[in-house]
Amino acid sequence: MDRIQLIQLVEQAEENNQKAIEELYRMTYSVMYSLTMTLYENHSDAEDILQESYIRAFSKLDTLAEKAAFINWLRKIVVNVWRNYHSRKITMPEVNLSDAPEESVLLYEEQDSPSELAEKAETDRAIRSIVDGLPENQRVCMLLFYYENMKIEEIADVLEIPV
Repeated sequence: MDRIQLIQLVEQAEENNQKAIEELYRMTYSVMYSLTMTLYENHSDAEDILQESYIRAFSKLDTLAEKAAFINWLRKIVVNVWRNYHSRKITMPEVNLSDAPEESVLLYEEQDSPSELAEKAETDRAIRSIVDGLPENQRVCMLLFYYENMKIEEIADVLEIPV
């Protein structure tokens, strides 16, 4: 979707056009779900965070100054809702990469030998352990950068911290 179409959709959604709201939701949901699951690997809680995020976003569209920045603005809302959820949750498990599915951070080549695969898997486990040991703010930055492929400037913007 190009910039002009996005601006038009946001403007229509701001006027409570349900089709525009549905289209914005449809086009952003998978990205925002991925972001939420990166931060907090619990499907049920991720759904709660997303639901609250979309309610906030669509009810405050009139506060969005730059309509073309909708997706980054929505990311900020998701991260802020996650932070609030995280602070309210009594027993909130930390994001722990070692609990993630056995999909590797590393790219495996089909021609890799079993010993190469074992070595890469061990490296992957070591990386997961190191990332899990980071303080929360650093871990979140690492997850957004390496798992969500966000640029440093985007991460700083979303987390509202200096680059």
